[in-house]
Amino acid sequence: MGFTGGSRSGQQISRTVASRTYKYSAEDCDIILGVDGTNGDCYIIPVDDIQAWGSSKSISALSSYKENWNILIEVAKKLNKKISD
Repeated sequence: MGFTGGSRSGQQISRTVASRTYKYSAEDCDIILGVDGTNGDCYIIPVDDIQAWGSSKSISALSSYKENWNILIEVAKKLNKKISD
């Protein structure tokens, strides 16, 4: 599963254009939500957790995030507390 955004999916017209690819951070989002295209399994990953990782991680290494809806609840509680303070 990749943790980057901003990349092009088509043909680049000019090779001199700088890459716009970046790794997601807390400034971009609160969670990374990934779906395994082979079986529909959902992976809920707090963006804070990916900061120590590279730009991608294998699905097999993300088993603790698989269908773990409690993560989504905890992130929502944290955001609600942040808004309330």
